[in-house]
Amino acid sequence: GNEDMYVPGVSDAIGGLVEIRTVNAGSGYTDGSYTNVPLVDTGSATGLFGKIDIQWLGGSIAFVVITAEGQSYKKGDQLTVNASDVGGTGSGLLFEVVLVQPQ
Repeated sequence: GNEDMYVPGVSDAIGGLVEIRTVNAGSGYTDGSYTNVPLVDTGSATGLFGKIDIQWLGGSIAFVVITAEGQSYKKGDQLTVNASDVGGTGSGLLFEVVLVQPQ
């Protein structure tokens, strides 16, 4: 039966990305729009295949949109992008996972 199934609570759910927030905007990134940029795990994050569209304008992030939810992400995971995928310069960008959709 279902009585022995474990259903994770929101706080410890693992799944696809629903919402991320910018923790550190970093510096030195190249202005422009970049599509389907792979997210890179940092720290203890073990998510896979998440992607975003991101735009820098005047050295600031204009927008970030999740384009691929990926899998195996959890709330609090810290993610970044490779500079080589966003114009070749910049460092320090850090996102935090706010909400995931269990899969």
